[in-house]
Amino acid sequence: MKKYLPVFIFLFFSGSGIIYSQKLQPTLTFLKDSINVGEPVSALLVLKHSPGLNILMPDTFYNFSPFDFIEKKVFPTRTSNNTSTDSVIYILQTFEIDSLQRLSLPVYVYARGDCTQIYSNRAEIRISHLVHQVPNPPKLKSNNSFVEIKSQFNYPFWNIFLAITAGIALLIFIFFGKKIRRKFLIYKLNKRHKKFLKEYAESTNLALRYFKPVQIEECVTKWKEHISFIEETPLYSFTSREMIKYFKDENLDKSLHSLDKCIYGHFTPLESIKFGVTVYEFRVSPIETIDSITMDKYFRSLLLLSDNCLNNRIRRLRGN
Repeated sequence: MKKYLPVFIFLFFSGSGIIYSQKLQPTLTFLKDSINVGEPVSALLVLKHSPGLNILMPDTFYNFSPFDFIEKKVFPTRTSNNTSTDSVIYILQTFEIDSLQRLSLPVYVYARGDCTQIYSNRAEIRISHLVHQVPNPPKLKSNNSFVEIKSQFNYPFWNIFLAITAGIALLIFIFFGKKIRRKFLIYKLNKRHKKFLKEYAESTNLALRYFKPVQIEECVTKWKEHISFIEETPLYSFTSREMIKYFKDENLDKSLHSLDKCIYGHFTPLESIKFGVTVYEFRVSPIETIDSITMDKYFRSLLLLSDNCLNNRIRRLRGN
């Protein structure tokens, strides 16, 4: 008896599947008679069964070939007169060009630890063809005229070039940045000094020509601003006494004091002729006069001091 027990079990479960397949018959119906290629169509799958059965219908991952799945609409189970009805509408489309397309879908019945697959009827739908007759192929006309096509900008190459350039610039800055900054600062100092020499010469020429305190003061102011730039110190706000103390230069002491007398002494310049040349001079005391020749000497003294300061600053930069 034990020998035939497996056979009895197999026949029991296979028999139950045959009974389900005979009692249950899913129905598949297309809701249209015909469609165009690529047009969505609704397919209704209905199964009537006894209450209590677990019914599973194809999901979105099922292969609906020759159709493609778009979406589905599931309706809740309805029970009436001891009969339950499950139904699903599948929205499908096909791109096959055969005149007649067929589809059959399975329904899965899960009971007693087993799952039985039952296929529906084979539903049919016709495909409407928009082109009924293929015309003769047109004759092609050759055209070998030259057409210039604008070349596209090579962005990947440009990005690689920028990355390499930035990397090289970074390496140069790391290894030579201090030296480059030093040379740039020396260049900036020399350029600024050349500009100062030009403006200072124009101002001193006007001061020596017209001998007015305002023009003399303008020369001294320009010199102070330039010497402040070279020394990186706000010397333009210093008084003459503070400037002399800062530089400790005897020539500067005499030059600034004499020029201050001309600017702030409220003296009227006198005109005289020496050696056949008209000379202006300030009589700052009964025994002291400052003529244009002497004033030019004072201006040159200031200029010489600015040259010395520039050379000292450049030597300090190169020494670093």
